[in-house]
Amino acid sequence: MIAAAGEAEAPRAAPPVILVTRPEAQGAPLARRLALKGWAPVLCPLTVLRIMPAAPDLTGLAGVIFTSANGVRAADLPPETRALPAWCVGPATADAAREAGFSPIIGPSDGAALAALIAESGPPAGALLHLRGAHGTDALAEALIAAGFDLRAAAVYEMVAVGRIAPRARDAMVSGEVRAAAFYSPRTAHLFAQSMAREPQLAAGLHRVSGAAISTTAARALADLGFARVLTAKTPDGAGMDEVIARLLVAWRRS
Repeated sequence: MIAAAGEAEAPRAAPPVILVTRPEAQGAPLARRLALKGWAPVLCPLTVLRIMPAAPDLTGLAGVIFTSANGVRAADLPPETRALPAWCVGPATADAAREAGFSPIIGPSDGAALAALIAESGPPAGALLHLRGAHGTDALAEALIAAGFDLRAAAVYEMVAVGRIAPRARDAMVSGEVRAAAFYSPRTAHLFAQSMAREPQLAAGLHRVSGAAISTTAARALADLGFARVLTAKTPDGAGMDEVIARLLVAWRRS
């Protein structure tokens, strides 16, 4: 409604603050998207990418598997591997693989489901190479090895814990500005929980904060921190998190 002449408009509420706990390289573009959707994002990276030296065996290779975009970026593979099938978890990993020169096969958004898809065609005449991070589960490897695949794995990157909450995020938590926090991996959820255990003065205000967790494993890591609520994405990927974060924004606007 347009205010009448001389009548002051009601002040608009400031957008709610959301903590973005992804590493800065992924967190910064995510923050820009969230700002366009009505959030006030604050970067709170809990890990930083470290490339690890790796020299995987490439003899008799029949394909490669990427379970994260970081695995694609960290992989130091010769040009001839670009002609091999490249199985990828979800569209974001596939986009990174395509940019790197591969012709990606887009699979489901978690490792176990991707393994099931790969296993449908049976073991190839050669080995598959999984370029992965140092942390994470071995569900994909266990499933493919059980299905008779010759699987090789190489840890090509590590997400190193930052150790402390970023100053801007710390200030927002202390002042009570934060209304939501997004966790895109179980490890970042665990690291956040560890930070709260070390700094209980920051955890004191979490009763006003809603959490968005990418998986039930991530949600369990947040369960005892005192969040107002924690919503879990229906699918463990960016689209699932977008949907959960959108629900939190609607709930905040109705409150």
